[in-house]
Amino acid sequence: MSFSRCAAQMYTYLLLGCTECVLLAIMAYDRYIAIVFPLRYTIIISRTVFVQLAIFCWLCGSIMALLDTVFTLQLPLCDNDVIDHFFCESTTFVKMACADSYVAEMVMFCVAVFVLLILSLVILISYSCIVVAIIGIRSSEGRYKAFSTCASHLIVVTVIYGTAISMHMKPVSKSSGNQEKIVSVLYIAMPPMLNPMIYSLRNKDVKAALKKFMWRHFHH
Repeated sequence: MSFSRCAAQMYTYLLLGCTECVLLAIMAYDRYIAIVFPLRYTIIISRTVFVQLAIFCWLCGSIMALLDTVFTLQLPLCDNDVIDHFFCESTTFVKMACADSYVAEMVMFCVAVFVLLILSLVILISYSCIVVAIIGIRSSEGRYKAFSTCASHLIVVTVIYGTAISMHMKPVSKSSGNQEKIVSVLYIAMPPMLNPMIYSLRNKDVKAALKKFMWRHFHH
């Protein structure tokens, strides 16, 4: 693989990963508005605000990915140009550098703090307010409906943020190559595989079809 293709792969990977993390935080805020202020939802989350939030997701993802990629790829490489990974990942690239990588690692850490820790705090605060609002709902049906609105999002957040934090919130020198490969596969492959199933199970038609299939399977 050429250097330019490796750079493009690294940037694309970081862009999509950072953008998804920002999107998950905004989705938590969206659910907070929908549950805590249901009657004012269409006013607060108007079409204009919706477009602005979408642009904000891609803008944050682009800036974070650009910073990480630029500071990583400016490091001079040693004679060994074989990447011990499945793809051009920034932490693996840093390990191949011959020069001091302190600045690049600090940039990577700051990006990880914003994308993972600060956004995790946004999600935590949003869901804390949601839990308080759900407790205040008198009917069990209303509580179940409110909880089911958040369940699929919480599963995706747990999978993505759990694997991303374990991979990026630690010094590059202390990361294990094999462990990085396994976590990277989980981080990249599992969410896209789980998303259709997690989100589609909230659809009534999908639930009815699944129940019908299970009934036929276990009674024939």
